[in-house]
Parts: sequence; C-alpha cells; structure tokens
Amino acid sequence: MGHVSLKKISGLLFAHLIMPLWGYGYADTAKEGSDEKMPRSWYMLPEEVDDKNYDGTEWEEPDEDFEDEVDDLFEAQGDSYDRLLEESQFANKALSDWELWVIRSQLAVSAGGSIGVLALKGQVATEIRWFKKSALKSAEADVPFEEPVAASFAWDTPQSSIDSTLEKIATTAYRSGKVKNRTLMLKGLKDGVAKARAMIHAVPDTSVYEWSPYRFRLRFSFAASGQAVSFLEVGGTVTVRFDFEVRPSQFNKDKSYSPRDILAADSFARLVKSFSEDMGVFVQREPFGTSWKVKNFQVIIGQAASGSVGVAKLKGVVSGRLYFKRNRVNRVKVLMPDLPENATFDYLTDDSEKSLSNFAQLNNIKRSPVSFDGPIPKSGSIYKIDRSRFRKGLIKAEKMARFFTKRASKNKQEYWKLKELRTEFKLSLGGSVGIAKLTGFGEIRVEYNNVNW
Repeated sequence: MGHVSLKKISGLLFAHLIMPLWGYGYADTAKEGSDEKMPRSWYMLPEEVDDKNYDGTEWEEPDEDFEDEVDDLFEAQGDSYDRLLEESQFANKALSDWELWVIRSQLAVSAGGSIGVLALKGQVATEIRWFKKSALKSAEADVPFEEPVAASFAWDTPQSSIDSTLEKIATTAYRSGKVKNRTLMLKGLKDGVAKARAMIHAVPDTSVYEWSPYRFRLRFSFAASGQAVSFLEVGGTVTVRFDFEVRPSQFNKDKSYSPRDILAADSFARLVKSFSEDMGVFVQREPFGTSWKVKNFQVIIGQAASGSVGVAKLKGVVSGRLYFKRNRVNRVKVLMPDLPENATFDYLTDDSEKSLSNFAQLNNIKRSPVSFDGPIPKSGSIYKIDRSRFRKGLIKAEKMARFFTKRASKNKQEYWKLKELRTEFKLSLGGSVGIAKLTGFGEIRVEYNNVNW
C-alpha cells in the first residue's frame, strides 16, 4: 500500500471517544502521518550526534516544505473533525444526551525526525485541543485531559487520613487479585508518599518570579507480587497516582525525617527555584499582541537512591511530575535575575544510557558527590547542567513552540476552534533542549492557551 494523504482519509480517522459525566464528548485521535523531516537541531541532542562541536542550542529555521507539511496535518485534522461532526449522531443533539465538544490530536516525531499524527502509542511531541465553536461560551469546566488520580492530598492533610487512604487502595488491589501481597504494596505506597511529602514541604516562595509550583503528581507501578517497580518502567500490573498540593512553607527539619529525606528536600527546593527563574524565558519572549500565551509547564522530577533530586531520566526512589503555574505579577518586564557564576541544577540519569555517559566524559561533566549515603549508587549518576546554557536552550525551545502555535492558529474549520497546545521537550546534559521523539522521554511539558477565546 502506497502513501496515503491524511486528506484522503479525513473521514476515517481513528477516534477514541470518552463520555464524561458532565455531558460532553471527548475524542483522542491517532493515525499514521507524514514523512517530512524537521530541522536536526529540533530533535537531536548533542549526546546523540557524533560531533564534538555540535551543541544543539543554535536555532535552525525550518524550510517551507516542513511548514507546509505541518499546515497540511492540522488542516486535515480539522477537516476530519468537521466531517465527523456532520456525519455522526452527534450532529443531531436530539438523538443523544451527549454532545461531542472536545477533540485532542497528538503529533509525534520519529527517531529520524519525521513528524506525523501519533500512531496509538509512543512519545507525544505536540498536542493540540480542538473545542466546538458552539460550546465556546458555555465551556467553563476544566476538561480532564490527564489520567485520573487515586487520591488528592492537601498540603496539611493529616498523616492518619493519608494512611487510611493508602490502606484502602492496597486492600482493594489485593481483593481484586491484581496484587498478591497487600503488606508489600502498602509499604511501597507509604515509603514513596513519605519521601514525596518531605520534598514538597520544602518548596520555597517563588511568587516574585513568573512561575510557582502548585501540584506534584506521584505515580506508582506494582508487580503482581506487590513489589513497587520503577515509575519509568512499563509492565506494572497496578498503577496508582496521587496528587499533592504544593505551596511555600518552612521545612521543619526537626520532624521525623531521615537524613536522606532532608537531603532530598534541600535539593528539591533548589531545583524549584531554578525552574521558577529560568522558565521565565518563555514569558519574556512572548510576542506582543499574540493570542497564544504560556499557561503552565510541567517537569519530570526524580530522586536518586542517595537522596538527591533533579530532572529525571532515572529508575529512582521517587519519580513524578511537578506542575508550575503563572503567578499574577503586575509588572512590565518579567523578573529573571542574573545567574551567579557556575549556576547549575542536577540531571539524574541511568548509567545504562551510554550516549549520556560518553557525552559527559567528553565534556568533563563530573558526577556530583553526595554528602550522605556515600558514593553514587551504580544504578544512576548525577550530572550538573549549566543554567546559562539551559536558558539558551530554552530560547530555542520557545521558538519551536511558537512555530507550532503559529501553524495551529491558521485553522479555518467550520465547527472547531483551537484553544490549547502543548509541546514536550527532552533535555541534554549540555543544556540544549529538543522536541521529544518516539524513542525519547519528555522532561519538560509546556502548555499554551489561546487567550482570544
């Protein structure tokens, strides 16, 4: 079978429909896409290129063929959704109590730089969300684009209440037959939650900057035995997610925290401050008068066995996603303080990643010694990323994100309007940032919102 244009199959796109309880339909689409390749620096990090002089932070303009291809993808999607609405039962509300209101479509980048609509599973590079025009004025509720959680905890939720919730979850999993050892699962839940709480209770006040964290999502996977497996591993028979409220506080080291927890809390606080400052690049560079604004961003966080916390590609003790939102700051210029000399933040990675290890050796990026627990465990390494180079990489990332928002804004569909867009980025040990590939892992997720809504 030869290449088939998305426009030719616009009425046949695979759609996964979810019907939420509050009365609208939601569709998640996936289908094979394009063979067009984006500029190399957009998806290749320095550690993936056999060239010592390549740093990946310099901007490459995409050619017109690539722009046209992305335009065609977005247009084909919009045409498909128009046709879906016209030809389905949802076109006549009298036939159903449900109304198709939101459609989410995802683009992915292959290892070779080809871009296309995500084929069922893999790494999302860019996602756009289409809202039905007739529902714009009544669209007040937040759409649950992310997976549901087992429980949400406030900053001051009593420990007794947390323990009761964890016991119920472990008991339910045990009675369902998915987990054979309730005690082992419960221990894993309690250990992970305790470490996460120690970290988030040390968050500093970053209200003077453009960004502040507001939520931490912790995810567990458990084997059938009840043994907790890595957040980054696939194959756990039971997955449990928790949301924790995050707010500034004074970390009380006198509580019953272990030295490892205290080390993790201090490391986490430094990382939060670094991202609150550095991600101001995205706001600082927002074009005046644009309809698309950065709404929030998320960072994958991990904790090494030694207790240090950093941006993660690691089989760590604790791994989760930290959510940042924009502060309501009343000023003309975004506050981005000058960096002190040799300012860095931690990058945690698995030693099995040979490309990272080789790159670190070539560039003399030393492993960071840890003051507690002795040497770095064999399972992982800690590297220091230069924040000044990271900010330069973020400028390139902002330009890439702006490319997709500009293409998405050109849609002229009859029934649909674009409201939200997100782009996922991976991070280099050298500070470069690139769009996440199917074979990669996204550490930073940036979400845009159309303010002319």
